[in-house]
Amino acid sequence: MSSNGIERIAFELSLDELVRQEKTLDELRARTGTLLTASAIVASFLGGRAVAAPGHAWLTALGFAAFAASLAAAAYVLAPHRGLIFTLRGGVLLREEQNVPVPEVHRRLAFWLDGYYDSNQDVIERLYIAFRAATAAVLAEAMLWLLKLAL
Repeated sequence: MSSNGIERIAFELSLDELVRQEKTLDELRARTGTLLTASAIVASFLGGRAVAAPGHAWLTALGFAAFAASLAAAAYVLAPHRGLIFTLRGGVLLREEQNVPVPEVHRRLAFWLDGYYDSNQDVIERLYIAFRAATAAVLAEAMLWLLKLAL
């Protein structure tokens, strides 16, 4: 296999990883939207009944705090985040890599894409932490209000 082939394969692998990473982010945001809907449904069905039920006001307050936490964590995941890079602009390539042999361009592109992947991954990992927090908050919200209604 020529060295051009190895560089091209490396570039294609790096590009594929970046595309998969973008799909992962899209899926995370879709699941977060669903979780946000679930939180609102729990609040509308259980929150109102918990407020109307006598006694144990602290459970109601904690339920609303969990609801607020779920909203905040979900909003963080859904909000746009600077620094996420999933594409390259052709003009930049033309400007930076003019008169460079194609195998070397593929090699450099592979390294650029890997750098973008690593940089994106830091942000995506923080988004997953927020998603897990939102999930825990929705569960806490439901359990606190159900407990209030059961007592």
